[in-house]
Amino acid sequence: MKHEAHVVVLPRTIAARHYVDLPGRGLRNLYVFESPKNNKRLAVFGQVCFWHLMLAEGNPEIRRYILRSDFAGNASASDAVDVHFVGEKIERWYFSRRGLPKEDQCPYPIIIKTEAQIRAAGLLPQNWRFLCAARTRAHGKYAGKELLVLAGLFEDRHTVALSEVIAQPGIDVAIMLAAVAQQLAIGILRTELKKQLFSRRSLLSRGAE
Repeated sequence: MKHEAHVVVLPRTIAARHYVDLPGRGLRNLYVFESPKNNKRLAVFGQVCFWHLMLAEGNPEIRRYILRSDFAGNASASDAVDVHFVGEKIERWYFSRRGLPKEDQCPYPIIIKTEAQIRAAGLLPQNWRFLCAARTRAHGKYAGKELLVLAGLFEDRHTVALSEVIAQPGIDVAIMLAAVAQQLAIGILRTELKKQLFSRRSLLSRGAE
C-alpha cells in the first residue's frame, strides 16, 4: 500500500483517463466509488485513503467527509479530508506525513491515517466496500416497504439472521440489502463485520437506542 493520497469530486459520469493522467499520480492506484454518506462519486489515489474512507462510510459517528483537494492541480500527497462527526466535532485526515501544514494553519485536529490501522481493522474494510456497493445498486429506489418489514422482524426479537431478512415475502432483495447497509451505517443495526465476512449467516441485532 502507498501512503500518499489524492481525492477529487466527480460527476456521476466521468472520463476516467483524465484522472489516470493527472500529474503527480505516479504508480498509485485510482479508485472511483459512490459515497453514500456524501451522495457523490469520488476518485481516490492510494489504497490507504480508499480503505479509510470505506471505514468512514461504516462509522455511525461520522456524518460526512469533505474532500480538500483541487483536482485542477497536481496529485499532491498532502491532500486531506475534513471529517464531520455527529455533533460538532471535525477532524482533518491526512494520508501521508509529507507536506503537512503547520498545525496552527488548520482549525481542526490533524490525524494521520495509516496502513497499520487498516490491517488492524480486520475484515471491516472489505465488508463496507460490499455494503456500500449494495447501497449503490439500489440508489434512487424507495425502501419504505423494506424498512417496515425490517423493523417488524425486531418487534419481539433482538437478533435476526440476514438469511431470514432477505427471505421475507414481497420484498426486493437488492433494496433490502441496501436498507440493511444503511441501518448498519447509522448504527440502528449491528453485526460482526471485523472477524466475519458479511453473508446470509450474519446475525443482525439492534444497535444503541
